[in-house]
Amino acid sequence: MVLLCVNLTTNAQNLGNKKIDVSYKNTFLAEVIEDLKTRYQISFTYANKSISLDSRITLKLKNRNLSTVLDAVCKQANISWQEISGQIILKPSKKAEVNSESKIFQTIRGKVVDKDSQLPLIGVSIRIISTDPAKGAVTDANGNFRINEVNVGRQHLLVSYIGYETINNPELLLSSGKELVLTLEMKESINNLNDVIVSDSRDRSAPVNTMASVSARS
Repeated sequence: MVLLCVNLTTNAQNLGNKKIDVSYKNTFLAEVIEDLKTRYQISFTYANKSISLDSRITLKLKNRNLSTVLDAVCKQANISWQEISGQIILKPSKKAEVNSESKIFQTIRGKVVDKDSQLPLIGVSIRIISTDPAKGAVTDANGNFRINEVNVGRQHLLVSYIGYETINNPELLLSSGKELVLTLEMKESINNLNDVIVSDSRDRSAPVNTMASVSARS
C-alpha cells in the first residue's frame, strides 16, 4: 500500500461561504476592508479612484456568510463585488458606472508572452473586470488578443493562465485618443506541494512473485 499525504489550501470557490462576524458603526469603507483583511485573511483588489473609500458603513452581523456581509457592505457603499481566483474584486455598481462614464469606447489589444523565453502563450484569459458585465478575450496561436468597446477611463485588468502567476492591474488607463496596445509578460509559477510523504508498507520479506511460494511437483 502506498500512502500519499498532501497539505493543500482551501478551495477559493468556498470563500463566499466563509462564516464571519462583523460590527461596524459609521465606519469608513477603507477601515472595513482592512478589518476583514486582518481578521479573516481576505484579499481585496480595487482601483482607488473607482470607488469611494470614505463611504460610511453601519452593519452588525454574526456568523454570516462572507457573501452576505459583502452584499450588505457594497449596498451601503454603492459598489459591487466579484470573487475571482480567491480575491474579492471591488468595483463601481452598474448604476454608478453608467452615471459616471461617457459613452466613449476604445480597443485594448496586444500580445502575451512567457517572460523568460519570450515565446507566445496560447489560450491566456484576458479580462476587464471593472465593467459590468466583464469583457474579455483569449489569446490566439500567436499569443495575440483584442478586446473591443471598452469604456475609456481607468479599468481593472486581470490576466490568468494555468501554471503562471496572475497579472492584476486595477489602474489600467484607457484614453479616447487611440487604442491601447499591451505586451504582457507572464512569469511561470512554482507550484509547491507541502508535506508530501510517500511510504511503502509492503512486507519486504515476502516474495515478489507469488508463484515462487508454490513448490513444483514432479
